[in-house]
Amino acid sequence: MENSFFIPINSGSLAHYFSKAIILPAKYFTNKPDDIQNRFSDSLLLSESKWVKNSDCSIEVVLTDTEINDLSKVTEHFFLYNTPIPISRVKSVCFLDAKQKETTIWNINNGAAFIPESIVSVEKGRDIEVLSDSEIQASDENVTTSELSDKIKRFDIILGGFAFMRLGGKSFMNFSENYFSTLSHFNKLIEEQTLNAVKEKGFKFSNKYYGLFSKHESEWSKWQQYIYQTLDSNEIEALAEKEGVKVEKKFGLLKIDSISPNSHLYALAILATYGDKKSKSVDNLVTDLTNGTIYPGKAEDVSLLFGLNNGYSKLRNKYKGQLKDNNVKFTLESKLDYYIIESIYQFVFNNSKQPSYSFDYIDKWCPSIGLKDNVKGYETYKILDTIIIIKKKQSPLELFLENYSAEISSTIVKAINLWIPPFAKIDEKEAILYFNKQLRNSLTVSVESLQKRIENECEAIYNSQKQETVESYQKEIDKLRAEISSLKEENEKLKKGFKLTPDTEQPNEQLQIEDNNIKNVLKENKDPVSAVKEPSAIELSVNYSSLLIADLKKIAKQRGISETTLKRFKKENKTELVALIMKTPEPPKFL
Repeated sequence: MENSFFIPINSGSLAHYFSKAIILPAKYFTNKPDDIQNRFSDSLLLSESKWVKNSDCSIEVVLTDTEINDLSKVTEHFFLYNTPIPISRVKSVCFLDAKQKETTIWNINNGAAFIPESIVSVEKGRDIEVLSDSEIQASDENVTTSELSDKIKRFDIILGGFAFMRLGGKSFMNFSENYFSTLSHFNKLIEEQTLNAVKEKGFKFSNKYYGLFSKHESEWSKWQQYIYQTLDSNEIEALAEKEGVKVEKKFGLLKIDSISPNSHLYALAILATYGDKKSKSVDNLVTDLTNGTIYPGKAEDVSLLFGLNNGYSKLRNKYKGQLKDNNVKFTLESKLDYYIIESIYQFVFNNSKQPSYSFDYIDKWCPSIGLKDNVKGYETYKILDTIIIIKKKQSPLELFLENYSAEISSTIVKAINLWIPPFAKIDEKEAILYFNKQLRNSLTVSVESLQKRIENECEAIYNSQKQETVESYQKEIDKLRAEISSLKEENEKLKKGFKLTPDTEQPNEQLQIEDNNIKNVLKENKDPVSAVKEPSAIELSVNYSSLLIADLKKIAKQRGISETTLKRFKKENKTELVALIMKTPEPPKFL
């Protein structure tokens, strides 16, 4: 708790913070409800106490030691902080009223952002300590610089890019192909784990988007000024003319497929066509990214650039796709979400020249997804706590055609070139493509036939091994059942044997008389064995060795063996006690 502080607010302000993924001073909002935060328009008001008068919601945030040192104490209970705080620091959100909590969270989750239930609570205590707000005097002091405003805008742009970029992959993917190689620009730990996936599983990724976040010369340099503008069809036409590219129009709309997908102008034309107050909606874009309307090879480019162009705050939390709703904003249900937001925050606000690594102040409390490493039918890798689906597992046929068919064609072409005169040499690339096409059907039939044969053989081996295993276990089961049956029979015999033993419920007086008689007999016969020569039928029916030592001593007492004698018998010398019982005659019964 020592690094936790509370931001008291009106519950209506919560959506404004989470929709931007950052808690900003009041001056950066035009329609946020008026609350205690408005008393210091350039700073955030923090407290070590959860509740303040006239505030029905409290946001618990975690600060680093450096940030705590930057706090300005304004009263005994309140502090000012001049830097925005990202939602990756929000540890909890608490409400005073349950109904208000339900209404607020429902409204936010239905458009503006996502707030997980795991961080939301309602104050349960009856005696709540509420600080007075009278000690807080409003201040118009302007401490914000244009540099801070630029950082807020840059954070919104970059986070928007990474939020929407997730939709740039194939329909079965949860992140686009180069998402984490791009995110590696901001976080070294994520870079390490991405490189591990390359090394261990042979995946290939690209750093082609690094130039979008750097001032260094790159393929994006001359296009960056347009990426962050609000573009329309007229600007695209002017830019196309400048580049010597012809763009067609139909019914006054840009005909995007008339532009080569290999040109960045293709993606810019999409930015001018899709979005709020554009000819096509964002929902249309989400659908067209997966149905082939937008060239599949440019889907990742388009999704990243669209997110950068719009910024995080302008996006809805999810959009309708062709098959399902697609979450765009961060749900804050995984450690990965917190790391993405925090890494970009550190890059922008703390001028981190080196990428971040880990965040101990977040690791201690943020949620973590517990997922299995294997997703059936797909090849995956893991980043932090999240399983990333990269592609469908190839069938043997697909694997063969991709990796070996070209090699076969190449071998054929080389062999042909050896047999024909030098002047008649054929073009290897064209010949390989020709033979690939000609051999494809034959190779497909052959590989599928071989695959079927291997599958049948594997199935036969599996069934044989399964049958052997079943038979082995069945034999063991039969053996155990026989042993159980034998033990039951022996148990029944023991029960019958106990029924024939002398009545143990005789009156104490009668037992005493019998005990005295036995003692007299033993006195007359110094050797107990002389009292009887053969064991009785009852003795033969009882398996004394199977009885407990306590039961044997009871029988011995009934036969007149003294307590003193019995004391020397323990579990270890039970056989000696059994022998003594067998040699000792039953006491005479008196009528």
